[in-house]
Amino acid sequence: MGRFLLDGRNPQPYKDAVERFEKLDIGEINLDCWKAVLYTVKAQSAFDHERTLITRTADNLAKRLIVEPSFEDFSHPID
Repeated sequence: MGRFLLDGRNPQPYKDAVERFEKLDIGEINLDCWKAVLYTVKAQSAFDHERTLITRTADNLAKRLIVEPSFEDFSHPID
């Protein structure tokens, strides 16, 4: 799906990308699983998951990378 939407040489509108995605050879995937994937894609709920993932990732990175110094850090003499 991403290949159709993000192809810089031939970007597809979302509706066209979904239509092409539906026609892909799905191989040996379970039919019920494929239907669930198509339901998610057509409902555009993947974008909601994307926003959640990006927000959580950014928040976790900020917590780990941005550390407020404490005054205890300055109590030791510098050698």
